[in-house]
Amino acid sequence: MSWPALGSHWVPSSAPYGWPLPALEASVNAIRDALVAAPVAHAGETGRHVNGNLYWLYGLSTDRLTAYFPHPKRGAEALDAFGLLALFAGVLAHGHCSSCQCYPCSHAICNAHHLRELTAIAERSPNQPWATDMIALLCQANALVGEAQA
Repeated sequence: MSWPALGSHWVPSSAPYGWPLPALEASVNAIRDALVAAPVAHAGETGRHVNGNLYWLYGLSTDRLTAYFPHPKRGAEALDAFGLLALFAGVLAHGHCSSCQCYPCSHAICNAHHLRELTAIAERSPNQPWATDMIALLCQANALVGEAQA
């Protein structure tokens, strides 16, 4: 797949001095291609200040690969500029991000987000024991998966 030139994207200041951009471009393109072809990937975002300005750092990752993309805006415009989600056809795990829901892949909500919301319900409405029961169930399932993968 042909991707935008690396020169138009942010390059980390920690990149070794003197690395030739074509060598980095080949690696970045290989990572992007592998992420787009992955059966399952996770998408996330976080805010970061760059030179005093708030940027949103978007990520798409598997258990072995990650691509990051900073953008001054949050939401669909930034995700479209990132360019990976429009091509992704697997299962995309994310945290209820409405901008992610626009892409025609399968969606899964990250259980860390479910746990946060269930914890809030359990704390605000102690008369709703189902929230605490669901937290226990999700934690048990996570432990069983961890044991099975060990």
